[in-house]
Amino acid sequence: MALASDHENLQIACRQREDALKEAEKLKRQIHDAQKALRAVNERVSKHEETISTVLESLGKRTITIDSLHRTQVGITVNKLRKCSVAKIAGLSNKLIMAWKALAERGDRTGAKLGEVPSGSTTATTHSPSRGHGRGIESGRPRSNVLDSVHDEHGRVERRVADPDNPEDELALREKAEAERMWEAQMGASRLTSASSRLAAVASNLKARYEERQAEKRSKLIQQISVLPSPGNPKKRQLSAPSASRGKDPRRL
Repeated sequence: MALASDHENLQIACRQREDALKEAEKLKRQIHDAQKALRAVNERVSKHEETISTVLESLGKRTITIDSLHRTQVGITVNKLRKCSVAKIAGLSNKLIMAWKALAERGDRTGAKLGEVPSGSTTATTHSPSRGHGRGIESGRPRSNVLDSVHDEHGRVERRVADPDNPEDELALREKAEAERMWEAQMGASRLTSASSRLAAVASNLKARYEERQAEKRSKLIQQISVLPSPGNPKKRQLSAPSASRGKDPRRL
């Protein structure tokens, strides 16, 4: 009886061993397939990273304008890549974002390439002559009081400074600050690089609003002047005649 029992246990152990060997072979095949798939995925990742780096380098060589940044929203995508684990991608993205922010600060709508500084931009803040009332650079005023700026053909800047006694200028300043805040939130930036950063497109829009309000004020003033009665207005004489006759008592005639 003991021999039969040992034989049965031996057979059971052999069957279990064969089952375990089959399971091991199955797992080996799965591991091999997984490793093969992993290598293929890593190759695709490397290929995509190379594509990203190539595109970022191409963006650095391309002339970018503020209008194109606003229209394509490419800054949002590039700003996210600043946190990429690949050092090359993160470095290229950071350089692009800093260059585009500098472009927005200058208010240059002609655009520039990565690392390119337009001629005359370094002297724009010190050698620009003031032209007209409320324009020009005033060193005593903070740059936050500047409503908009225009570049001439020599690269010099002509700025329009807000009048602190003008409620419309104060409103325009608040709208400009809100537009800058929305731009930074849209770009995903953590903070403003400087108090003077702004978009030329937003400044142009604010200038158009300001001119539209001025036109409305002039139109209202013209309408008020047009309705004033003239000294020789016949309607006034017609209205005054009956009033004079009503002042007489007919019973006294």
